[in-house]
Amino acid sequence: MGGDAYFLACGMPVIPSLGLCDAMRIGADVSAEWENGRDSSLLYNMAIPGTKNAIRTTVNRLWLSKLVQPDPDVAYFRSRECSLTAEQKTMLQALALVCGFKATSDLPQCLTAAERQNLRAFLEGRPDVKQISPCVFQLDERVMDFGPALTLPEIPEGLNAIQSSLMGWLANHGWALKINDKLEKGALEKLKKTL
Repeated sequence: MGGDAYFLACGMPVIPSLGLCDAMRIGADVSAEWENGRDSSLLYNMAIPGTKNAIRTTVNRLWLSKLVQPDPDVAYFRSRECSLTAEQKTMLQALALVCGFKATSDLPQCLTAAERQNLRAFLEGRPDVKQISPCVFQLDERVMDFGPALTLPEIPEGLNAIQSSLMGWLANHGWALKINDKLEKGALEKLKKTL
């Protein structure tokens, strides 16, 4: 669209962006966890970073692939500082192959030799992708069902509903957000020291 440039839109409104970009992030940000119980269950927020959210929103927007290349965000290969199971990582990697948009944010020094080898195979692989149903794809001989990632969290009930209301109330107060921000920055600094 822009000569030799390849324009990837991120955080753009989907429909108005069609025709203006070559590729588009079409899902939520992935994270090194499947889903965050606080955000998905208690706050019932499906827009927060999480691998399950990213897979669900991406699979449900794959119809856009005829109009723009879908970017499902990055795939994970590392086990360090990552709580995703091997099956969850495989599902995320398969989605990148379905989209034809392969990327990772794993730092090489965070990968074991086997994980680097898996990453190399992923980047070099060119599987034949066929859609079997809306959420099931065949990649060469392997069948990947994204159905387990498409479910929404349960709406909070009982004690969880009370806790959910309290958290929602706190989220509307600046002082509570400042405390949360300080805690998360502390956790980030701790993580940086381990790398």
